[in-house]
This record gives sequence, structure tokens and C-alpha cells, in this order.
Amino acid sequence: SWTTPSTQELRGKVTQFVVNVTNPSTDDRLSLPQAPTINKIEVQNLLPNTVYEVIVTIITHGGATISSQPDYITTQDGGRYHLHVSNTIYI
Repeated sequence: SWTTPSTQELRGKVTQFVVNVTNPSTDDRLSLPQAPTINKIEVQNLLPNTVYEVIVTIITHGGATISSQPDYITTQDGGRYHLHVSNTIYI
């Protein structure tokens, strides 16, 4: 999980989250921009039984960015996988 830094730490308000999902074995990457009010996204068409790297980047009003440490998920069925995004990001 990853906790969004405070507005004071960021020196600005969060304007966007970008969720990057990468298949490390092929370098295929999905970049999914999200409004800061979104609390859940659904990533579809992932390969079954595949490990993906997930990095969440926040973008502030002033244009600064901060990225999480990578987390790794393994898909089961390849159809749908939910990532819940809020003040704390659970993967």
C-alpha cells in the first residue's frame, strides 16, 4: 500500500493519479490517468497467471510528480483485476 503525502508535503493539491501497469517480461505497459476523486479502477485484458508491476504516480497542481514503490500483482483469470485507489492505495 501507499499513502498519499499531505498537501503541505506535496506543496500543492493532487490533480491526477496515473496508474502504470507493466508486464516486466514483455515491457508492455498500460498508463491509466485518473481524476483524484476516483477511488477504484478496473484493468481489463490482462494475461492470465502473469505477474504485473504496478506503480502509482500523483501529479500536483504545480506539475510535480511523486511515484510509489512498485507493487506486484499476479492475475488469476486474466479477465478483470480491480485496483482500489483512495488516500491509501491497496493493490
